[in-house]
Amino acid sequence: MLRTHVYLTSGLLSLALAGCSSGNFMVHKENVSLFITSDRPELRLVLCDSGDMERIARDSHLQETLQQSLKEKICAVHKNRKDLKALLASLDKDQLEAFMDAFRKNGYEINLVADG
Repeated sequence: MLRTHVYLTSGLLSLALAGCSSGNFMVHKENVSLFITSDRPELRLVLCDSGDMERIARDSHLQETLQQSLKEKICAVHKNRKDLKALLASLDKDQLEAFMDAFRKNGYEINLVADG
């Protein structure tokens, strides 16, 4: 049991560290867990169609142009995952933290994980 716990903790830490370098992370709300770069329709429904992404961008207090770019890339009907990953990877530590804190403020759980 202890060995399993140690392996699980080590694995999660490795995933978190790998996720930090890409900026990609997982969001969870209302029994839906998806990578922020996912192009699955559930992500658009939970984040975009609900208006949550608008509130999250505003609550991040990032520069207006960056907020707009994040909203557009995350909520695009035909999402370019490569461009979104590049944008997320370009965020510095404080910007990424502010962005993820805005998700938390709006009722999401966040887990840093490796690219999906």
